[in-house]
Amino acid sequence: MTEPIVFIDPDDQAPVDNLLTDESKNRLLEFLRFIFERSEQYTFNDDEVESKISISDIYPKKEDTEKKPAIVVRRENMMLTNRGVGHFLGWTYSKNFGSRFMDLLQTQVVIECYSREGLEAEKIANMVFASILFYRRQLRKVGRVHDILTAGIGPEVPQRSSSEITLAMVPVHVSFTHSEVWTTEEVGQYPFNGIILETLIKDP
Repeated sequence: MTEPIVFIDPDDQAPVDNLLTDESKNRLLEFLRFIFERSEQYTFNDDEVESKISISDIYPKKEDTEKKPAIVVRRENMMLTNRGVGHFLGWTYSKNFGSRFMDLLQTQVVIECYSREGLEAEKIANMVFASILFYRRQLRKVGRVHDILTAGIGPEVPQRSSSEITLAMVPVHVSFTHSEVWTTEEVGQYPFNGIILETLIKDP
């Protein structure tokens, strides 16, 4: 019996500059590179020369798409879902009295699959969609990903057409949620005329 696949989280230390808007793209980029590293036909490699497919959040150049297909991960809307009353999660019992808050952020991401041939763009889009569908449970355990809400394949969209080259793109739409937790603490100051409370907001 095949053991379940496990995705290693390289951002487990939660760096300070980890932006909320980067969370969605970074997780899918890590996942897709992991999947295509194991593809025989479209093998991804960190070496751009050796790689048979480009996977990034940067739009490919014309000369690059003429050589090999590309996948571009693009974020669309991100919004609060307003779970719970006032986002309240619980009290903190640290040195300073405070409260913990949490909400789920819902994000829409488009994974654009580019190729000179429409059928090849369709094939890559199907691989992306199937990977998200098949490994949905594992994706939910990576980083702060909470759940994959929806996933779907859009229609083929011609990007550039001429007598020499045609560039096609097939989008895969993904909507998912990830959690965000923050803490506020009341820090007391004691001037001559009484106590003035200041609020300090920080990560958990």
